[in-house]
Amino acid sequence: MPLRHHRSLSLDCKVDLRSSRCAECIRRARKCDLVVTRTEFDKLRSIRLRLKEQLERAEDEEEKLVEEQEALLTRIRT
Repeated sequence: MPLRHHRSLSLDCKVDLRSSRCAECIRRARKCDLVVTRTEFDKLRSIRLRLKEQLERAEDEEEKLVEEQEALLTRIRT
């Protein structure tokens, strides 16, 4: 959930994992009242890892399908 002043300025509210503060507040040297617990960070990290693995599988599948398509096109042309 974006901080109130971020919503009013249409700014993105992205938390820096190292500092637990939002990146926009760090950049503007403002006090950050955003609170993210370790459990929330761990959950986000887990979701990120799962999405990364899904993306890798999808890219592998895409590569396989492109190779199959190229093989079929070669067979059609000969």
